[in-house]
Amino acid sequence: LKKSMKCGEMHFASAKYAGNRVVSAVCGTLYCSASGGKRMSTEIEQRFEAIIIETCRRTLKETGHRTTRFLQMFHEIGGLRTAQELLATERVTEGYIAMWELGRLDLTIEALILKPEWHALFTDAEREVARERLKKYGYNPD
Repeated sequence: LKKSMKCGEMHFASAKYAGNRVVSAVCGTLYCSASGGKRMSTEIEQRFEAIIIETCRRTLKETGHRTTRFLQMFHEIGGLRTAQELLATERVTEGYIAMWELGRLDLTIEALILKPEWHALFTDAEREVARERLKKYGYNPD
């Protein structure tokens, strides 16, 4: 039995063996034994995380700014949760301010999530927070 993160109910999990790990599915959400039973990312989340890493590399290369705190959060809770948590706070981060000062709000997570390919990952409300935050700092996301 495993408690579903989607519906909160207990379910029998179907399991598959993938190399040295057991992958189980509960209510369509995948869990992996190799990660201590943490939820596995969907394909779109994996692509989103790859773009986040590429954007962090671009940020360093093009501006010299290190995204240390952002990457720490990313590695602890994943790219999607990092984006969601940053959007849920009213205050912008020091990294966001640094990108604003450098004139590169295009390299922020707020700008990234507004791209059409990531709309399925975020709610309308989350996208609106990102859009308004960017506008407030003089960046037109449209």
